[in-house]
Amino acid sequence: MKTAIRVALFLTIAILLVVSLLFPLMHTIIDPLVVVANESVYAELITAAGREDQLFQTYTNGNGHCNFTGTQFLTAVGAIDVWVRTGVKPTNAFFPAALGFQQTFVPPPMLQP
Repeated sequence: MKTAIRVALFLTIAILLVVSLLFPLMHTIIDPLVVVANESVYAELITAAGREDQLFQTYTNGNGHCNFTGTQFLTAVGAIDVWVRTGVKPTNAFFPAALGFQQTFVPPPMLQP
């Protein structure tokens, strides 16, 4: 593999890891492409790594992969902004049910074979 491709791949993976660990994770409850149960596994991995203080998960009533409303997306961006600027992790209060956020939703465990 050429060096430029390796560097690009490394940077892409690094960016994805940093982004996934530093802001709220938003997921639609009904997602046929990436099932919401993946989020329970992700939370377990982050907790096992001792980094649960760097993860906030929220869920929307959207149907489909990343099918967020503009308002939901802007709400998440606002939460990220506040978290980065103040160091205060978001809470469910930042994601109101009136905007389609499902504050009490807990993703099911991932089924194992």
